[in-house]
Amino acid sequence: LDLSDYAKGIMFSLNGSARGKLDDLKASISISSLLGRARTSVRLRHVLDTLQPLEISGSAATENLDIGTIIGKQIIRHTTAKAGFGAKFGRTLTFPDITLDSLSIERLALNGYDYSGITADGYINIDSFEGEVISDDPNLNFMIKASQSTQDSLTVYDLNADIAKADLAAMNIDHRGRSEVSFITSGNYTVARSGSKEGQL
Repeated sequence: LDLSDYAKGIMFSLNGSARGKLDDLKASISISSLLGRARTSVRLRHVLDTLQPLEISGSAATENLDIGTIIGKQIIRHTTAKAGFGAKFGRTLTFPDITLDSLSIERLALNGYDYSGITADGYINIDSFEGEVISDDPNLNFMIKASQSTQDSLTVYDLNADIAKADLAAMNIDHRGRSEVSFITSGNYTVARSGSKEGQL
């Protein structure tokens, strides 16, 4: 693995700890440098118990981490965010069970604009999916919620989106001058096991 092109000349300090048995292991890692900080803590369960799915849960956070300088891509820069997560997979599960618990983005410098006030959460498993993203950024105010569920012979998809404001000029997406969009939309789509489809937008 060649890491020679990443964060050239930057020194990183890494601290980590782990405790517990392999079947219930807790670990934490923190990395800091002049480019910011990142930390994560995880819990790993049922590594040896083959009758149960492998479980991993924990949290991760960054503090003013200059991702662009680290990876050599300046489109993304300083990021301050935190999230909790959990997952079950393998063995008795044919599809992973994944949960994103309250992702919160305090700062995301992307394409020359600093986004803020973005939150998200959701989950996905073999029968259903649900996710929600909300942004209170001054130039990007929206709420999007989507879900999919399967019951008996029907799979139902739902979408609700309220884009109160998206200033494309401020976010450096449209460089032609004033450029804002706003809209509300909702949709419902049903697919039967027989193959028949019905929906509206």
